[in-house]
Amino acid sequence: MRNKVYVLENSIPVDVEYYLHNQLSKPLLRIFEPIIDNPQSLLSGDHTRTICKPTPTARKGGIMMFAVKTLQCLGCKCPISDEEATLCARCRPKEAEIFMTKALKVRSWRNGAAL
Repeated sequence: MRNKVYVLENSIPVDVEYYLHNQLSKPLLRIFEPIIDNPQSLLSGDHTRTICKPTPTARKGGIMMFAVKTLQCLGCKCPISDEEATLCARCRPKEAEIFMTKALKVRSWRNGAAL
């Protein structure tokens, strides 16, 4: 997972041909061999097109520039718009219960129970 994030953050171009031929085509051919006479025809021919979209440059934030960070309620994970709030209106009445649950989880992590 760290390699994928590194590639995205540093706008490293992905070798699409490599992944198509080495990671995707072999399993697909194994699946379709018993069903289709010529499974190789699925991966090549007039029905396939090549569309090249260059990866955005690092100056503009790379491919991660499309990601949008939103705040979430600590209780139910629904999006919240108030930057000062940590809970949505529905979860505010249960604030103490949610706080204690989160505190117990942090305590168990510190003790090594949730590694």
